[in-house]
Amino acid sequence: MKKTLAILTLSLMLIFTGCIEQTNNTDPIQMEVDLVLKLNNEFKGIDFEVTLSTDTDLDKLSELSIDIYYKVNPTTEDLDYKLQLPGVDKHTGFELDGSQYVFTLKNVEMDYEYDYMSAFAGINFKYHSKSYQIDIQNIVTKNLYELALASEGTFADEIIEHVTATPNEPKLPSFSIELEAGLNNEARGFNLDASLVSHDTMDALAITYGFIYTLDEVVDLRLSTAGSEITILEDIASLDLLETFTYTYALFAYESALDTIYARAYVTVTLNEKMYTIYSEMLDFSLYELALTSEGAFADEIIESIDADHKVHQVTIELDLENYEVTSKPENTDVDIITDYIEVVVTVTLTNNLEFGDQIVFKVNEKTVGSSLYTIDNNVLTYKFDDPNWSDIY
Repeated sequence: MKKTLAILTLSLMLIFTGCIEQTNNTDPIQMEVDLVLKLNNEFKGIDFEVTLSTDTDLDKLSELSIDIYYKVNPTTEDLDYKLQLPGVDKHTGFELDGSQYVFTLKNVEMDYEYDYMSAFAGINFKYHSKSYQIDIQNIVTKNLYELALASEGTFADEIIEHVTATPNEPKLPSFSIELEAGLNNEARGFNLDASLVSHDTMDALAITYGFIYTLDEVVDLRLSTAGSEITILEDIASLDLLETFTYTYALFAYESALDTIYARAYVTVTLNEKMYTIYSEMLDFSLYELALTSEGAFADEIIESIDADHKVHQVTIELDLENYEVTSKPENTDVDIITDYIEVVVTVTLTNNLEFGDQIVFKVNEKTVGSSLYTIDNNVLTYKFDDPNWSDIY
C-alpha cells in the first residue's frame, strides 16, 4: 500500500512539474509589422493597412493598440523623427480583423501627382505580462497617382485620366537656385546673391521670391521655419524674366562675428492655382568667414575683434568619407579620422602651442557643424557622427 502511494505521489509531482514548466514558458514573441497604402475608391481616400505576421496566437495579446502617423508633404525633419513631431496627424486603433488593421482617411485633398502622403506605423501590446513595441522598418511614401495605378474603381480612373490627359497644360519648370554670400563693407552687413539655373523652358508663371535666414541652428530652413527672417522681393513678377536677384542686409546687428548665419533663397511659382516653392541649398556662414575673404574697414574691424586674443577661432577641413581620408586641413593642426563602420570619429589637435578660442567656427565639407555636435578638451576637438556608409542591414 505504501509503495502504491509513493508511486502515485511521484507521478503527480511529475505532472505538476510539467505544468509549471509550460506555464513559465515566456519566450519572446517573434512578429513583423508591415504597412501598405491603398486607394479607397468608395470614400475617395487612402487605406492605411497594417498587417501582423507571426506564429503566435494573436488572441493571446492584451492591451493592443495600433498607432499610425501620417502627413502630406513632410519636411526632412519630420522624416528624420519618423513622423512623430508636433503637427503630424496620428490615428490609434485597438482591434484587429484577423491579422490586419485598416484605417481609412476619407475625402483626401491632395494633388494627384505632386503631393505625397508619408506614413509610419507601430503596435503596442502585452504578451505573457511582458510589454512589446514593434514598428515598421521604413516610412511609406506614395502619391495618389501611384496608388491609382495599383487600384481599380471610379476614383482611380479619375486620377489616372487627370494626370495623363493634360500633357499640353503648363507644368512646373525644372530649375535650381544657386546662392552665394559676401561681406558688404560699405553697408556694414552682407549680401545674398541668387541665380536661377534653368533645366526647362521658363514659362510666364506668376512668382514671389526672396531670401530666408536665421541665427538658430536648423536642419532644414524653410518659409515655415519659426523665428526665421523672410525677405520678399517684388521687382519681377514672372518666372520667365527672373534670372538673378540680390539683397543687402545693411547695418547688420550681431553679438559675435563667429555666429553662424543659415540662409536660403526661394522662388514660389503659382501653377494651376497652386503654389510650389523651390529652395536653394542651405548656405551657412559667419561674418568672420566673409571678412577673411574681403577687404575694407568693416572686414578689418571684424577680423581684429576675433583675432585679438591670438587663439584659433575657425577650423575648416575636407573629408573623403568613402575612403575615410582627410583631404584638406589648416596649418598647425593634426587631423585624424577613424571608423568602426557604425560611427566616424574625427579629432582635430592644435600644434605649436596654439589654443582654441571660447567660440569657434567648425566646418566639415563646407557645412558648419553646430557646437552641440562636437567637444573640445585640452585643445583637442572631437566630432562624432553616424557612418554615412553604414547600411544597417547586417
